[in-house]
Amino acid sequence: MSGVWDRSIIVNLTVMSQKPVVDQDACVGCQTCLSVCPAGELFKMNDEGKAEFVSENQDNCIESQVCVNSCPAGAISMVSR
Repeated sequence: MSGVWDRSIIVNLTVMSQKPVVDQDACVGCQTCLSVCPAGELFKMNDEGKAEFVSENQDNCIESQVCVNSCPAGAISMVSR
């Protein structure tokens, strides 16, 4: 070691405080949120063809807000857990 601190080994211990919520009235069923979520499998399609957040997987959410920013209908927002 050269005495230089290697920042690549720092573990992120941030506690996530938000989760995405889908406005069922605004959702158009395009499934964009399913495909863009970097955490994977946080959304599913319900019986009405609308996306919904899978609460059992909420601890996997990294709060990237990619789903929020990618939703063409503006149907996803972040709320406190």
